[in-house]
Amino acid sequence: MEHGGRNSAQDLIKWLAMASMLVDHLRYLFPKAEVLFILGRFAFPFFSLAMAINIARAPSDSMITDANSRYLIWLIVFTVISEIPYRWLDWSSSTTNIMPTLMLGLLVAWGIHYRSKPSLFLSIGVTLLAVALNSSLMYGVYGVLLPGIFLMALKYKSCWPLIAALVCVAANNRNVWVIRGDAHGFVRVIWIAAFLAPLVGLYLANISLGFRVWRVGRWGYFFYPAHLLAIKLIKIL
Repeated sequence: MEHGGRNSAQDLIKWLAMASMLVDHLRYLFPKAEVLFILGRFAFPFFSLAMAINIARAPSDSMITDANSRYLIWLIVFTVISEIPYRWLDWSSSTTNIMPTLMLGLLVAWGIHYRSKPSLFLSIGVTLLAVALNSSLMYGVYGVLLPGIFLMALKYKSCWPLIAALVCVAANNRNVWVIRGDAHGFVRVIWIAAFLAPLVGLYLANISLGFRVWRVGRWGYFFYPAHLLAIKLIKIL
């Protein structure tokens, strides 16, 4: 969903999100390279922030628009498409792929942005749904709330960047190292990376770059399932 005023910083955030995600998923090829997981902590916050930037630029008078409908439809389509290569790559995962979390996060953020009674009820209802589905969603309910929190940070600054950082840490508390309680030094590095990711992203979102960044268009939706499929095929070969 594109509304005027696009700047290079937004596309830079998207590129960094995709690069971080790719690096993170290379662990399927190099399982002992734990540093890849640390770098991967920037992916979901940056995707959530890019979503919040799009929403913040949209007029707040009506939630039901052609642009919003297309945005939601694309997320629904790729939620379904992405589950196939995601499950093939990691059949033991207890969560869905990342797209359902982003889709629910979009709906919560819309509720915050449009500030009508229907949008408010939508935001509350989706949050309650995320609580119910918490164990099945990647990053859980905290991940669903993150785009909306980023939206507040973009609009009002104040303490919202700090809240985004803390929520991001909470969203990362379900990875295997934290759950097992082992490798304490590594767990601290995970927390630090998760805490810094939203702050770095918001810094990038609020600066004016002196160079142009290649635009990430709708082809970016295909990157997620395509790179999962590619990694699985390389792993087989």
